[in-house]
Amino acid sequence: MYSTNSASMKRRMIALLIDYLIIMAYGAFLLSISFLLGHPLNPLFENSAMVAQTAGFIFVTLPVFLYFFLTESSSLGGTIGKKKMSLKVVCINGLKLKRGRSFMRSFIKFLPWELAHFGVYRLILPTNISESTIVTLLVVVNMITMLYLITPMFNRERKSVYDWLAGTKVVKEEADEQI
Repeated sequence: MYSTNSASMKRRMIALLIDYLIIMAYGAFLLSISFLLGHPLNPLFENSAMVAQTAGFIFVTLPVFLYFFLTESSSLGGTIGKKKMSLKVVCINGLKLKRGRSFMRSFIKFLPWELAHFGVYRLILPTNISESTIVTLLVVVNMITMLYLITPMFNRERKSVYDWLAGTKVVKEEADEQI
């Protein structure tokens, strides 16, 4: 069992910044590989919104999702950013996060990200979905993202929507002493 003390917003934001720097480094790596290989994947992103979204999911969303899902359910208990900030993701009862709950947390957390990709690819590539429908989807996605970012500021446990739905919380990494 781990500490039940919720992590501060400052620690969580710094951890998120570290993780996003890692994600940006991964993106830069993908771009440099693509550049070195002569952009062989470009055709995947030029003609079909569905093909572009699938390729984007495979090369971007899935690796990022796996980074969060696997590290948070591992013995690390969190991403590299969380580890650096001495944070851990645990179940609401303070027990170690299992794979199923970690999967649910990461799925809910990154669903708006993938929905945004869905909308953006359909704005820039031919589709039979109306532009107003796509813009509405993107507005809703941004509202959900803002809700994810704001909710930890307004509850004692500093939990985001995906933590409430997945039954998880982020705590300071301090193992409780056994009596």
